[in-house]
Amino acid sequence: MFLLPAKVEKLARGSGRVSVYRVYVVGQSGHVDGIPQYIECRDDNEAIQRARQMVNGHSIEIWEGTRIVKKLAPEK
Repeated sequence: MFLLPAKVEKLARGSGRVSVYRVYVVGQSGHVDGIPQYIECRDDNEAIQRARQMVNGHSIEIWEGTRIVKKLAPEK
């Protein structure tokens, strides 16, 4: 599920809390290319698993707030 920035506030799923993660595509220059995609996940592992599906030949960065969770490179 992708979220618009306006919906990236106090999210909860049932009784369990979720966090909003941002997934950025990193261009050939090594800089962020475009706007992030927002995903909501229970934890870092779920965010990483879901973000792996977005690699699609590009490097990506996964962030939660001001914390970088993981950088993923495309498979060769």
